[in-house]
Amino acid sequence: MKGRRLLRVLFVLCVTALSTLPILSHIPTARAVFSNNPIVRSGWTIPWNVSLDDGIQLYNVSYNGVLLLRDARLAGIIVNYYPFYNQACYFYDELRSAWIGPPNPAPYALYYDNLTAGGFQIRGYYEVPGYDYQQIWRFYPDGHFLALLQIGRGGCNEIHYYEPHWRLDFAIGSDVRNIILQYQTVGWVPIRQETILNDTGMRDSSHMFTSWEVAQGSRGVFFTPTDIQETLWTPGTIIVVQDHANEIEKSHLPDQVDQDLSSYVNGESVFRKDIAVWYMSRHYDNPFLQTNLAAPVLTGLVFYASGY
Repeated sequence: MKGRRLLRVLFVLCVTALSTLPILSHIPTARAVFSNNPIVRSGWTIPWNVSLDDGIQLYNVSYNGVLLLRDARLAGIIVNYYPFYNQACYFYDELRSAWIGPPNPAPYALYYDNLTAGGFQIRGYYEVPGYDYQQIWRFYPDGHFLALLQIGRGGCNEIHYYEPHWRLDFAIGSDVRNIILQYQTVGWVPIRQETILNDTGMRDSSHMFTSWEVAQGSRGVFFTPTDIQETLWTPGTIIVVQDHANEIEKSHLPDQVDQDLSSYVNGESVFRKDIAVWYMSRHYDNPFLQTNLAAPVLTGLVFYASGY
């Protein structure tokens, strides 16, 4: 661990010396600290929490009075270098309440913006040592919403990637009897056991060009990645699991984190169960092959509530 701490120090020094990239330039200049809880607007009821280390956590979210999400959070971001000083080097960045700002409004504040078409967003800007991130939850009156992470890039002039780990515990009307389906060549196919599903690129044009759905009866939430595809972008993956409270993070230490989350996939049924979904995709910084490093990365998912 001493070696990793030393690498972290060297890395932050490297960021200070080498990085000329701007801090997230897409943050509106007019910002207001927002403290209403829950947020009730345009059919949405959204209790929220600036969590200790999982960013802006949403819980018991409903649309038109019907439950939709039990819990939603950004557990962490893996930053992996190839190799750094002749050895593997990666960090596990967490959106901690102590790093939200500037100015630092922790522990229970976030920013609120009005959007076009009656939409609104809540967001937190995090200055994790060596990097900057902006987490955004965006909602619209028609029932669609987005989970977004804007990554300010930076770091040393070594090839590295960012891999956010989103976790959403769905509750379509209730916690039980939920199912999840994937769009395939034959149509929508139910998934019956915990599994890892790669984004194949297939989209259902009749359902907002989405890839997956969590449903119960006539209600459901269709969703799909909304990542900006770059030169070295890797398509996203969802990990479908039965929800368990102790399966959010194995550790907060980089060398003990479950990097691919596969340890949570152990064959349990996800057919008519309480379902949680992880989402992760990789976004690369490569100063030798990319020319748009000044632009922040935008990664996440878009969701559409149906039958609500």
